[in-house]
Amino acid sequence: MKIEIEEKNHNSWLKDIDKYNITTFQYPSWLHAVKNSNKEPFFLDFKIGDRVKAKLSGLKIKDHLGIYIYSYAGIMPHNSNNAYEALLYNSYKKLYKYAVKNRYYRVVAACYDYNIKFNNFPKEYYNFKRNEYIIDPKNHEASTDFSSQIKKHLKKCRKKSLTFESSTSPNILATIFTLLNTTKKRRMRRHNDIYNPLYLPFLTKTSLKSLLDNRFGTVYFLKSKENIEAIEFNIELNDRRYTLLKATSEEGYRDGASSALTSKVISKYKEQGIYSYNLGGSVKTDSGDGLKKYKLNIGANEKELFGATTNFIIYPYKLINPVLNITRAIPKNNKVIKTLKKLLQSS
Repeated sequence: MKIEIEEKNHNSWLKDIDKYNITTFQYPSWLHAVKNSNKEPFFLDFKIGDRVKAKLSGLKIKDHLGIYIYSYAGIMPHNSNNAYEALLYNSYKKLYKYAVKNRYYRVVAACYDYNIKFNNFPKEYYNFKRNEYIIDPKNHEASTDFSSQIKKHLKKCRKKSLTFESSTSPNILATIFTLLNTTKKRRMRRHNDIYNPLYLPFLTKTSLKSLLDNRFGTVYFLKSKENIEAIEFNIELNDRRYTLLKATSEEGYRDGASSALTSKVISKYKEQGIYSYNLGGSVKTDSGDGLKKYKLNIGANEKELFGATTNFIIYPYKLINPVLNITRAIPKNNKVIKTLKKLLQSS
């Protein structure tokens, strides 16, 4: 299977895009929102002969070590490729050779909103796992999919007569970050958990403004007469939705407003015929366990996703690879490993 890679501009790359399993984070609208002078979007076609069989997009990132390529999700095959294992395997091998040829020092293919089940990466890659929690609004039924705890939250919130509203104005961002700070303090107080709301790589306040300006994102919230009690920022693309940020006020926590907001958004997406409402993942902390439980209680299905990364692929950085291999066998929360990562990331 001889696969060739062809670099494209974003307009030509989008040709027949509906025939590929492209994820939310591979669209140009997202990549242009997170780009800057050191992060440039790329768009690749994987071809056999004159036919495009798969696509990949992401960022070429320049730092103190050189340039590496980062994709928020893996290579996406054409919809007609039901038996895509061999295609993806060989495409990843070709991607590695492409990186070597262009002197990119590393390849990272993450798995955010990745809707392809694939974990058979070539030996040049090391896989990693992520769980996300996805609701199918078209088939979601509140009577059966909400847990008893969620139903209690909804009952409590109905007494407040909150109004459900939405906005695409960047002016709403100040309120989002005010409530995110409330959520951050609450997690620290209850779980001693250091919480970074902008958890997605390279996501910034400027990125969020760009997403709203380009109508790629919508903010939903529940509001009393005085204040917004719960709020979430969703990416909206075709029939897929992804929650980037969610926050609640202290009053909202007491009133069950977070559950009520999710319920309202599910109903809206059900009316629109949306089939994928991705609530994001969770983290391996006490608050992360609670977040996972909440998402399952609201009716989400847990989905196991796989991404992959290479070691360093050019000299002199390849000399560090034995150390990287050792670190993979040590728990991620090890203090030595955290220090080593900081040293590698520092200039």
